[in-house]
Amino acid sequence: MLTNHRRRPASIALVAILAAGGIVAGTALSQGASSTRNSAQLSASSAGSQPTSVSSELQQNFAVVRNAPAGDALPLPTNVASQLGDPTDATASEFGLDTAAARYVAVSSTFAVWVVPGTKGICIIKAHSASPAGASIVCDSVASADAGTMRGMVIPPAGSGTVFGILPDTNTTVTVTARDGTSQQIPVVDNIYAVPAGDAQALLVRNAAGGELSLALPSAN
Repeated sequence: MLTNHRRRPASIALVAILAAGGIVAGTALSQGASSTRNSAQLSASSAGSQPTSVSSELQQNFAVVRNAPAGDALPLPTNVASQLGDPTDATASEFGLDTAAARYVAVSSTFAVWVVPGTKGICIIKAHSASPAGASIVCDSVASADAGTMRGMVIPPAGSGTVFGILPDTNTTVTVTARDGTSQQIPVVDNIYAVPAGDAQALLVRNAAGGELSLALPSAN
């Protein structure tokens, strides 16, 4: 089951999806109202091909899009590739997605995502197991990715969640400020960051032009 968080310009949308191990929540964080869509509401995907071109702006500002995939990178999960590879799929059409350009990013030993770019936007897919019965997807426009505001949250059945997002090449780290005022730097790996939500209150990031901005985070507790 693929849960889609298509983002519009600001609120927080929270949906629960059924995955191996229980209910997993996926949250899309943006600067405006968000819409969500569950793949169970879609007709079965048929094989199709998406545009083979990817936004030149994404290629310019995101190394993960420019660079060739690593030889040992995991392929995009079959269920995700099938849905996003269907030219009639609303998300694939809206963002001009090219599943052949998908990139696997292991942010840490416990957190990995796939990045799927397109002609009009980009998506981050977080699978919930090695052979996913479900996955969460956060998509947004090229402009939002360049701005550094594209991010989402995954909340497991127990414990605090993880905020993750994509940032332009101007970011090698993000600064995380906790609710007690302390801060620490978290590395950005292939343009992707993952931050344990817990007591995190805000992120300091840079947009594609190098300007700094602070992103407020909701409590995941």
